[in-house]
Amino acid sequence: MLPDADQKNLIDSVRWGIFFGAGQVCSAMSRLIVHESIHDDVLAQVEELAKKLKRALVKITLPLEIIWAL
Repeated sequence: MLPDADQKNLIDSVRWGIFFGAGQVCSAMSRLIVHESIHDDVLAQVEELAKKLKRALVKITLPLEIIWAL
């Protein structure tokens, strides 16, 4: 991520790219490459995002039925 990039858009991408499916998706992001001048700010935003996420138990049955338990 370069200093002039849209940080809000990056955080939205992190939410879905890293945390979707608890990271168990074969295309999940595992790294962020961030310019050193904005590193601390981006890290703080990602940490805040992670703190806001809620854990859920998911049960998947066949025929496909997904049950969320928050």
